[in-house]
Amino acid sequence: MLFSLVKVEIFSSSLEFLSSNSLALNSRSLR
Repeated sequence: MLFSLVKVEIFSSSLEFLSSNSLALNSRSLR
């Protein structure tokens, strides 16, 4: 149970990191 919670936490944080990265790339390519 705890392990799955940790996995979800890591997954959500990595997803957030990827989304912010893609946003930065998009804004950079738009300019």
